Amino acid sequence: MGEDSAPAYYPAPTRQVDASPYSVGAPTQRQRPSRRKAPVAVWLMAILLAFALGLVTGGIGAREYFGLGSRPLGSPSVKATLPPSVAAAQSDIGKVAQAVIASTVYIESYSGNEGGSGTGFIYRADGVIVTNAHVITPTGEVAKEINVTVPSGERFTAEVLGYTHDYDIAVLKIDAKELSALPLADSDTIAVGDQVVAVGAPLGLAGTVTTGIISATNRPVRSGDAEIQSFINAVQTDAAINPGNSGGPLVNMSGQMIGLNSAIAQPVNSNQQSVGSIGLGFAIPSSQVKHSADEILDKGYATYPVMGIMVDMSDRRAGAKVLEDSGSTKGIVAGGPADNAGLKAGDRILFVNGKRIGSVTEFIVYLRSLQAGQEVAIVAERNGEQIEATISLQEQRAK
Repeated sequence: MGEDSAPAYYPAPTRQVDASPYSVGAPTQRQRPSRRKAPVAVWLMAILLAFALGLVTGGIGAREYFGLGSRPLGSPSVKATLPPSVAAAQSDIGKVAQAVIASTVYIESYSGNEGGSGTGFIYRADGVIVTNAHVITPTGEVAKEINVTVPSGERFTAEVLGYTHDYDIAVLKIDAKELSALPLADSDTIAVGDQVVAVGAPLGLAGTVTTGIISATNRPVRSGDAEIQSFINAVQTDAAINPGNSGGPLVNMSGQMIGLNSAIAQPVNSNQQSVGSIGLGFAIPSSQVKHSADEILDKGYATYPVMGIMVDMSDRRAGAKVLEDSGSTKGIVAGGPADNAGLKAGDRILFVNGKRIGSVTEFIVYLRSLQAGQEVAIVAERNGEQIEATISLQEQRAK
């Protein structure tokens, strides 16, 4: 085929224009009135204008749809919407706070012109309250006047059913009924990173709520002074704990108590009265709170386990050193569990039940987390050699 040939299914065109509009062949071109063609520049300008208009209207739509733009923060026409996960978390904290506040009380303790205030929680609906021992003993002795204000605002005079400085737990009773008791969780199930809420009356501000996480568990803490000391196998939290939070509940996100707020960390050489939260608060585990509170309700006092030794509190080395005999002071109680197991004064306890003992405080705290009647496996050092012993813990009345 040459240049003038056409596909076989079309007749070859001719140069003559057929007058019939229905003739078979190549399509015919109809005559149209002649028009002046617009310059290329005009067409380009129109295209660019259309493109720019599209960008402007599209941007306005995007800003309205997605909330984009440069309006000042707080402008009424801008809607700030939290992500669903954040909104849900805030809602959960609010629900927990409302439930726990309904089970938290404000406590004031006075002996003459001396006294203080703290927090407590409703342990039983019939008016049994649990708090810290140091809340009701601001001068070292039980205060002569102890008042409890419940969530409704009603105020009661409290009776002390029992307390222990060793565990820093006290049980009170007020003449009230149908209160909202706070449920307790098993503190053995908590984990570092769990979200928690603390409720209390820091600086006398009742109904204050703070939140944070569990930052450590089984933290050995010794609180108090030279005369009155408490040893806590503590739950550590970064929720703000301040003076006045003592005795208040630390709860999980189900509104169950996992700890009784008891102490805050302080910088070395600081004045206790001037120090607030530094993000290191300590709570007594709920399992210990329940055990001691139930003992007080049952017996009128709490107990703790002992192995019949005295330890050297001034020793700084790893482990717990049994006190050397000095005059009438003996490191081993004659006829006690440790004596029967063969321990001697001067022995250094290195392991208890396979747990390495880092300090004397850690030893006491761990021992008091156990129960009387339990047997413990001891590894101790004597004259450079290791000895092993099995000791059955005895019960001693807590102070």
